[in-house]
Amino acid sequence: AHFGSYSVLLLGRLLGGVATSLLFSGFEAWLVAEGSVRKQLSAEAISHIFAMMWWGSSVIGILAGIAGDALASAVPLTPVTTGASFFIGGYINPFDFAIGVVAIGLTIISLKWNENLVELKENQSSLQEGQESAGPMMYINKGVMCIAGRRELLILMAMASCFEGSMYAFVFSWTPALQNGHFTLPVGMIFATFMMAYMCGSATFELLRNFVSILRLMQITMLLGAASFATAAVAQVYGPSQAVFLGFVIFEYCVGLYFPTVSVLKCAVVPERLRSTIYNLFRVPTNAIIISVLLTKLSTVTVFVLCFTLLMFAGTSTLQLPSGISEKEPPSESTVIEAAVGKLPYGIDKAN
Repeated sequence: AHFGSYSVLLLGRLLGGVATSLLFSGFEAWLVAEGSVRKQLSAEAISHIFAMMWWGSSVIGILAGIAGDALASAVPLTPVTTGASFFIGGYINPFDFAIGVVAIGLTIISLKWNENLVELKENQSSLQEGQESAGPMMYINKGVMCIAGRRELLILMAMASCFEGSMYAFVFSWTPALQNGHFTLPVGMIFATFMMAYMCGSATFELLRNFVSILRLMQITMLLGAASFATAAVAQVYGPSQAVFLGFVIFEYCVGLYFPTVSVLKCAVVPERLRSTIYNLFRVPTNAIIISVLLTKLSTVTVFVLCFTLLMFAGTSTLQLPSGISEKEPPSESTVIEAAVGKLPYGIDKAN
């Protein structure tokens, strides 16, 4: 953000993409392994942790929105010297502040968290002579086979991709949808409002998870999210602008309800040994949706209609999932792969 150079900004976005993938895979995979495998916590306890995790994320989001607004307006954006391509102040300040926050988080994780890599049993980890030890490509191949070999994983990937693709399309579209040219948007306060709605969604999950099935909560989330985009699309054309904002707030509420719900579903369906890999593979079609939306330069209304369609499709796909899916134990990767291709890759002994 400091440099007025496209190549530097592009590098920043590439690194940001890697960081986002780690954020939405590594931390949750660590949590599930630590809680359900090492500490033998119940499914009830894991669900509660997910609810508090995403609720806490929204609280931080609210504080970040308020602080970001204050920091961005504290010092104007200026080059360090006349004609320089390096800038300080303005909207760069929140990014600089975030670096310090991330550094604090890194320190806490480094000091307090333990590695919990799930170890393979000795008779499951032997490879044929001459084969290299397990590497990234091996895990990717096995992850793809697991997804292809289990219907629930395919449905879950389609559902998550549609919702999260809509979410990121919304991220790129809400500012131009609300901007009318008459005044500068209070972006930080609007973001804080969105995070408040997000927090309410996470709190709703915590309140209802013992009374409504996880699958039903997901279906409600998809239907309500589709309705929010339908509202925003109609209001964008016919007005009023307050209805557009209301649709956005309702969708953010759905986002807060979605994340703890999908975390519980993924916890129950994804094999533990390949959890982080499969979580990242789930993001591939999500990224394809985002890139398609950006490259086609769709109008704001068209983006909202597309998001409505994606969420309706995602809601319909949940009807194909078996009831009680969140109460099941995740299968081993060997079971799923054998169902797909009849043998394990890289010469791992099938009998084991």
